[in-house]
Amino acid sequence: MAALFAPVFVFLLAILVFSRSIGNQFLPFDDALYVTENLHVQEGLTPASIAWAFTTGHAANWHPLTWISHMTDVAVFGLDPRGHHATNILLHALNSTLVYLLCFKFAARPAALAVALLFAIHPLHVESVAWVSSRKDLLCGFFWLLGLFAYERYAKAPSRRAYGLVTAAFVFSFLAKPVAVTFPMVLLILDFWPLARFQQNGGPIGRRQRLMLLVEKLPLFLLAFAFSAITIGVQGVGGAMNELGPVSLGAR
Repeated sequence: MAALFAPVFVFLLAILVFSRSIGNQFLPFDDALYVTENLHVQEGLTPASIAWAFTTGHAANWHPLTWISHMTDVAVFGLDPRGHHATNILLHALNSTLVYLLCFKFAARPAALAVALLFAIHPLHVESVAWVSSRKDLLCGFFWLLGLFAYERYAKAPSRRAYGLVTAAFVFSFLAKPVAVTFPMVLLILDFWPLARFQQNGGPIGRRQRLMLLVEKLPLFLLAFAFSAITIGVQGVGGAMNELGPVSLGAR
C-alpha cells in the first residue's frame, strides 16, 4: 500500500489543483483554429479528417496526433468545453504520475515525490492544462516521458525491441508537438547522469564505447533533423517565422 500511496496522491492532487478549469469555456485565442471553427476537427474521427491531420499545416504546425486528439474529444463530447478541459486535466495528472515513477527509479521516494508534486502544481503548467489549444504540450510530454521509461529499460538491457519502443515514443511525441526534437540530446544527458553509461567499474569507458553511445542514437538524430525540416517548412509557409525587420531586436 505504501508503494501505491505516492503515485495515487500525485495523480489526485494534479486533478484537484486544475479541476476548476473544467468550468472554463473555449478561449478566443486559437481555440477557434483548433476546435470551435475547425470543420475538419468537428467531423470527428473519420478517414477524411485523419488524412487531413497528417497532411495539413493548419495553425502553422504539423502535429497530426494533436489534431486526432481534438477529433476524438469532439467525437466523445461534441463541443461541450467541459470534456475537452477534462481530457487536458487527465493528461496532466498522468504526466505528473509518470514523473514520479521515473524519478523513483533514480532517487529515494521522498525526493521523487517532491519533484512530482512540484511538477503537478507548478503555475507554469496553467497554460498547458487550462487552455484547450495547448493539448499539444500535454500529449508531447506524455509520450516524451514514456520514451524516457523505454530508454531506461534499453540502457539496462539493450535490444531491438527496446530501441524500437524508444523510437516509437519519440515519433509519437513529435507528432504531438515539434519541441520533441530535443529528445535524442536528452538521452545523451541521461547517459552521463543518472544512468552513468559513460562509467564502468568505477572509471570512464573507453573511446570506442563512448563512440558507440553516440552511434546508437544516430537514427534518432536523423529523425530529429527530418522533423525539424518539416517544422521549419510548415511554419515558414504558415507565416510563423519572420525576419527581424517587422519587429526589431530591441523590441523583441
